[in-house]
Amino acid sequence: MTRCVILALVLASSALAQTGPGGIDPPDRVFAPGPPLTTPASRLIHPRPVRGAAWAPDGSLIVSVCGDGTVRVWDGGNGRLRAAWDEAGAEFDCVAVSPGGTRVAAGTRDGRLQVREIRDGKLAADLRVSGDGLVSAAFAGGETRVATTDARGVLRIHDFLEPAAPTRILTDLGTPGSAVRCVGGATRFLTSAATARVWDLLGSEPAADLAALDPGSDADVSADGRWVVCIRPDFAIARVPVEGGESRDPLELPASSRPVRLRCAPDGDMVVALARDGSVWLCVPALDFKWKMAAADPGSRVLELSPDGQRIVVCGSPAQLAVYERKTAARLLPPSETDRAVTHMSFAPDGRTLYIARADGDVEALDPLTGARLRAWAGPDYRILALEACTDGRVLVATHTSLGVRVRDITTGADLVRYPQPAEPDFACLAGDAGVFVCDTDDQRIRVWDLATGLERRSVAYPQEWPGKDSRPADIVAAVLSADGEFLVGGIGSCYGFWSVRSGGQLYLSKRFEFDSAIALSPDGSLVATCRSFEGLCASPADRPGLRLGLNDRTGSPTQICMSADPRRAAGIRNSGTIFEWNPVTGSVPRQFEGVPSAVIAFSPDASRLVAGLPDGSIRLWHLHPHEPPRRTRNSLAELWGDLASARLDRSIQAAEELAAAGDSAVAFLREQLAIAPRAESVRRLIADLGSTAPAPREEARAELEWLGVLAEPELRRALKGNLSEELKAEVAGLLELAESRLSPSRTNRQRRNALHALEFSGLDSALQVILRTALDSPSPRERADANAAIHRLRARAAGGGK
Repeated sequence: MTRCVILALVLASSALAQTGPGGIDPPDRVFAPGPPLTTPASRLIHPRPVRGAAWAPDGSLIVSVCGDGTVRVWDGGNGRLRAAWDEAGAEFDCVAVSPGGTRVAAGTRDGRLQVREIRDGKLAADLRVSGDGLVSAAFAGGETRVATTDARGVLRIHDFLEPAAPTRILTDLGTPGSAVRCVGGATRFLTSAATARVWDLLGSEPAADLAALDPGSDADVSADGRWVVCIRPDFAIARVPVEGGESRDPLELPASSRPVRLRCAPDGDMVVALARDGSVWLCVPALDFKWKMAAADPGSRVLELSPDGQRIVVCGSPAQLAVYERKTAARLLPPSETDRAVTHMSFAPDGRTLYIARADGDVEALDPLTGARLRAWAGPDYRILALEACTDGRVLVATHTSLGVRVRDITTGADLVRYPQPAEPDFACLAGDAGVFVCDTDDQRIRVWDLATGLERRSVAYPQEWPGKDSRPADIVAAVLSADGEFLVGGIGSCYGFWSVRSGGQLYLSKRFEFDSAIALSPDGSLVATCRSFEGLCASPADRPGLRLGLNDRTGSPTQICMSADPRRAAGIRNSGTIFEWNPVTGSVPRQFEGVPSAVIAFSPDASRLVAGLPDGSIRLWHLHPHEPPRRTRNSLAELWGDLASARLDRSIQAAEELAAAGDSAVAFLREQLAIAPRAESVRRLIADLGSTAPAPREEARAELEWLGVLAEPELRRALKGNLSEELKAEVAGLLELAESRLSPSRTNRQRRNALHALEFSGLDSALQVILRTALDSPSPRERADANAAIHRLRARAAGGGK
């Protein structure tokens, strides 16, 4: 009995969700990511057990060392390997990163201190510091001074760029295993072992002991230098003010989770502790709060907190590091062996192949209709900056590696352009058919490269300021290159500019605030669209940048934009994650699609399909133009008409969808079926048979009237008002209630109601006329109400810009 209600709700909600701002279109196709092509060996994994790790001060890098002489520099955001070097025979036990993030200092078990440049791995210093092994290291007072402690507890300061200056012994702590950590702008150190102390190194002489704390096995100090946290002999975690005072807020963990390492959040209120059993705990001693965040392998001794206090590095296995988010305890790196998120997409010019680039460096060629992987290339350890498929069949990828920027023809494997740029560019653009590659440089210049020769054509200087109340140095943060390679459009601050690639001259700099987060150019170069968080999307003709078209301030904080070959069709992504189609000329939003804020979107060359690559690695595809209606015979339409009456929900829904897609031929067939009505004399004869004394004609008449449903409703009402026996009146009243009921519809009721939904799904003008005729002429009040509801939905959809 409830199947009719479920069917009506499903069909009505599907109809409402088809188009327009009021609903979200589900994808026509969803393609799951294929298996990774790269190996996980470069994601925070060492060949031997990890002995130490350290964050760069800005949180962008993680450096780790192990006892076989390997040093690894990882990207703090995605865990990819940025640099590496091996020192045969060196058993590294500790590591530190300089304040500027340019150097790494590593201490060995035989008492040597090595300092290397992160950019190229060049050895800056190799000092014999002590006859005992080094157990900790920290940079002090800039990029050239390093403080170390050895196994005997001696604290030393080394200036490795001034050989004439002897290594200065600050103090002999006299406690084996003492560790040193730098805080307070590299002017103070915390040493810890049996006693924790804070030392001030600004003076020419060794400073006095600023604070003596309860003995503990590990300690840390807050970023402002006000609080020290330590592990007491009773294994409680406590805080002590640096300027003097007693130990406060002792917090005990369970006996099975005794802490062995701890790190203090920048504010000094929160502590992250690594326990002996490998568990990671988040503690707030002042509130007596403790929370077990994660469980690593027992025996882990590596624990580091990022400078902003939001990410935690812990040795999750003997040779692998794991990164957790402090607030949610989510494991960020590595949650899986490879990162399959889609970062770039490009259709082949014929639209038959979709090329996608993933965050792990893989590039794949997919069939956009089936999702089948046609070809794939395993990427090395680099970040992809741009991806383009050319008309000659080549696939060009611009990447940034530790060696600089390069453009590679993946189909041949040849490097077309190599630019040894140490810093990652803010943008990179490809126009493969025009033989042009463009990127920016540290000296605020746009570099134009010839893909055929690999030579630099010219460079264009950034404007030194842009319009606004507060002029600041300009920096392009997003740019797009025309398909013919003739000009570049770049977003600068809150405006955008045009540059001629051929001459290198600046053509135009917008005078109003028309750029915020994203910029796009139509393939023919005729329209420029910009994305503003508070104003929505704005389009301008490329030859008249001051003319604003299609401003839409109702799209709700868009963050990305993509344009198709059709000047009336573009797409954007809101910060809420909704993907929406947008008309740059009129500013209307015809359709909305489900997505996520960080999705990547692209149109097929003929603008008939929109694809989105999601962070989970899947691809979603929508067909924007209706398919050619399938040709159906009258017999096949009759079969679908019969399926509309099925009590099986899946069969009736499928029949309604197929009839909706069959076009005008199905509309004409449904017009005939909905107009069929039994003769009044036949219905009156069936009602008379209900009063028969013979059981056979009585049962046959009841079944026939139930099947007729709404078609028999007028005569049943008329008979109920006549002179009937009480028994026959009760029988007629029951049949009338059944005809009007949504809970237990007859076969005909279900069939006709689903036919109305099929007509509504089709969206054709001819279907609207059939629904309107049903609303006027149907003998059933219930059917007239259903038809009127469908008309109201279609009108509301048309008013909202639906298809």
